[in-house]
Amino acid sequence: MVGWHDDGRRLRCRYRLYPDAVQREASARAFGCARVVFNDGLRARQAAREAGLPYVSDGELSKRVITEAKTPQRSWLGEVSAVVLQQALADLNAAYRAFFASITARRKGPKVAAPRFRSKKDAAGRYFASFVVETGADVIVKDAGWNANLAGGASTTFGFGASSAGANGVPATVACTAG
Repeated sequence: MVGWHDDGRRLRCRYRLYPDAVQREASARAFGCARVVFNDGLRARQAAREAGLPYVSDGELSKRVITEAKTPQRSWLGEVSAVVLQQALADLNAAYRAFFASITARRKGPKVAAPRFRSKKDAAGRYFASFVVETGADVIVKDAGWNANLAGGASTTFGFGASSAGANGVPATVACTAG
């Protein structure tokens, strides 16, 4: 159960998920493909920089991933949702934006290191894509269908955050159900 404090502050809940064997395999495949795409993008940008070539744009990286996924050597990239691959590139782009903002003093706070290659030992993904349907006072959040699963023996936590503006006030209760 997720609820709200009397003063309107949100509460957070933690869940432990137990994927079956098929879900563990699918998640390992998705996370592995995302890691490969992220590392390929990083490698392409580093190679361009070392060769004195212009910065490889986000769009160019995306085109390369789509082209490589259609080759026989990388056909396995087509086994996962394109959203997973595009999100890996979006993560790389966000890492570069934070790095460049940090070194040009446009970002407040401590300096951010340049993006680094991902390893199999790195933590799994942190995104849950969903569709939100609001009917009157009811809000239903459903899995978008392309969320990855966890590997065997793995666990995760996630939070649920919501805000209210307009006709619907702070809900009395919020229920979390599976299915």
